[in-house]
Amino acid sequence: MIFIYLLIALISRRIRIQIRTSFETPKKMQENTWFDDLLDELYIHVSRAHSEKLLRESEVQELSSRSDAVLDHMVEGVAVTDTKGHVLLH
Repeated sequence: MIFIYLLIALISRRIRIQIRTSFETPKKMQENTWFDDLLDELYIHVSRAHSEKLLRESEVQELSSRSDAVLDHMVEGVAVTDTKGHVLLH
């Protein structure tokens, strides 16, 4: 019984020291390692890809809205052209 009490006291003391150290010097606990560098690179690339995806989705949504508006108001005999004069719909 005494052995268990001493073991718990030792473990809790070590945990308290680690917690105190992490609050006093957070940079010491977060050393920049090779693995962290890889995760940072991965995060940057995934974040950039996500931003590009959102941009493309908004562009597609805008084109879809324009096409829907043209088709809704299109009557027979009307041709839709782009800025260069190419016929898009007729």
